[in-house]
Amino acid sequence: MIKILIVEDEPNMRMGLKDNLEFEGYEVDSAEDGEKGLKLIREKQYNLIILDVMMPKMSGFDVCKTIRKEGVQTPVILLTAKGEEIDKVLGLELGADDYVTKPFSLRELLARIKAVLRRGETSINTNTVEAVIGKLTVHFTGYKAYEEGIPVQMSHKEFEILHYLWKKETRLLAGTSFFPPSGVMMKILQHVQLIILL
Repeated sequence: MIKILIVEDEPNMRMGLKDNLEFEGYEVDSAEDGEKGLKLIREKQYNLIILDVMMPKMSGFDVCKTIRKEGVQTPVILLTAKGEEIDKVLGLELGADDYVTKPFSLRELLARIKAVLRRGETSINTNTVEAVIGKLTVHFTGYKAYEEGIPVQMSHKEFEILHYLWKKETRLLAGTSFFPPSGVMMKILQHVQLIILL
């Protein structure tokens, strides 16, 4: 099922979007500010992120900029009450895939969601910068790892070796929807740690 994250500080807008997208058959998570949204993005994998621009703690622009720096390539649609061209340009330059100005119709947003999902399918490939290995989520570009949301300490060399082995294994499975057995990858991680200690 396609997973979408909505990051929106207005409760009515957030719940309305969530209800309508779930009605359309999407699996939806939501967050009420940029910091919580960023935390979810780092912990989970989504097919699409819908980001409000004007939010407390961390703006949609800042969230988009941060995840692109960390190597997250999930498509992003920005929502904002601002209609100025400079804001649209800034959002796109920061890595957003589309921009919707409030107020908007649900039909327009759904059409844009479908278009962005068609353009940016997020299936695993050999260039992936994020991997889920059992309970471990690894962000290779940002050199960060989390086990059920809790940071895991790994050295730079461990990340590099694990990324190399992950790419090798996913290449063998290219063209299928099968994910590598988590037990196999956990064994590899244990071997990587032993190699580092030698």
